[in-house]
Amino acid sequence: MNTPFPFISAMMFYVTKDVVGVPVKHHERAEGKSGYSVAKMVALFKNLLINQSSILLGIIGNIGLTASVMSIVGACYVIYRKLFLDVAIAGWASLLVAVLLFGGLALFSLGIIGEYLIRIIGAAERRPIFLVREDLQ
Repeated sequence: MNTPFPFISAMMFYVTKDVVGVPVKHHERAEGKSGYSVAKMVALFKNLLINQSSILLGIIGNIGLTASVMSIVGACYVIYRKLFLDVAIAGWASLLVAVLLFGGLALFSLGIIGEYLIRIIGAAERRPIFLVREDLQ
């Protein structure tokens, strides 16, 4: 697999789902101390979250879609109040609906663009389409 940030544990799950835990007796470090600081662990977590998953893109896309739907429902409510109840509408309601609509559509669009990017990156990594587990010949 051709990836800029290889992480063996994450790549292992691409090859197989048959992974089990094995109890291991751990010993104290004989010399020195770990080279992983909190900043390095946060950077590793960031790389794993961004490079090995599309969860963030899905969350952003869902938030954008939800905000867009909520703003459309709010716009319908504001229009209904104006037309049928003859209630004077303060300008903030329509402004809020417009901001939610455009912000939600922007986030939803970013989610769609991100999904395309994930697919392009997946193709660039040249992962095999299938894996042969055992040759029976």
